[in-house]
Amino acid sequence: MTLAPVAPVQRRPSPIDPLPEAWAVVGAGTRGSAALRALAAVGIPAIGYDRTSDLDFPGDSQVLDGHDVIAVEEIEDIDALGVTSRDLKTDAISTDYYAGVVVATGKLEHLTELGFLDREVLNVYGGRPRLARQMFTPHHPALILLGVTGGYLDSLDQESRIIARYADRLSSDPRQALAYHRRICLSLLDSLALARNPDRADVSEEQRRNLIADDLQSLGE
Repeated sequence: MTLAPVAPVQRRPSPIDPLPEAWAVVGAGTRGSAALRALAAVGIPAIGYDRTSDLDFPGDSQVLDGHDVIAVEEIEDIDALGVTSRDLKTDAISTDYYAGVVVATGKLEHLTELGFLDREVLNVYGGRPRLARQMFTPHHPALILLGVTGGYLDSLDQESRIIARYADRLSSDPRQALAYHRRICLSLLDSLALARNPDRADVSEEQRRNLIADDLQSLGE
């Protein structure tokens, strides 16, 4: 299964060879940098990808700047996600394999902005993605979309903590992580529940704080 149609390309061996437990962060701006810091804080190795070459990246982060991600694919035989990117300086194309992927490219104005993900993976309903906690798609447990529907910028650190704790649990206690993923995505799979879904952008401050506290408790923090 691929997460979006991928045209045949000539791929070269990657020079970075990530660890099997590493995660990729696509987009290393404000949200991506927060995700990279949070993953590092729980001991999850992570590599960032960003089209820009002059961003101020976190000092201890490994970021492939000037790299445009053109495909994210599910690699079933090794239980990984393949991230294919193009080096905008050399035009070289390479693929690396990760335990999970965080897409943090910013709020979507048009679905075509994420050409490497299809509408099914984005869980599009009514013309826009429907994501649990505005981050999790029900169609893949190791793919997280941070901020593509807006999210809560004032809770970015908490959102990143949830991502990092979830990534850690996927590695150390996958049953707990997958149970959490199923629970929060359940309402998204019922179209009748969408109108009263607690993950709407207009949840109250108290609701948001309660959701974050419940999530962190569910993930063992």
